[in-house]
Amino acid sequence: MVWDRLERLDHPLVGYRGLTLKLGSKGVAVVALQRALRVAPDGAFGPRTQAAVKAVQSRSKLASTGVVRGVTWDAIESQIRR
Repeated sequence: MVWDRLERLDHPLVGYRGLTLKLGSKGVAVVALQRALRVAPDGAFGPRTQAAVKAVQSRSKLASTGVVRGVTWDAIESQIRR
């Protein structure tokens, strides 16, 4: 229990890592993503969210697909810690 809390402090997006989010996705995971990306959170993965994801992917030298999964979640978390 304590470990889970500590892990969430360092990795606030850990609960979403198994998800794939892309244009058209909706829900609380998108809100968490948008907050991490500093995009106005509305729960709908639209063009602004996609552009922010592509920017993170580009800065992290990942393929700029605009799709969030796997290493893109890690790259977004790394950005939060800066």
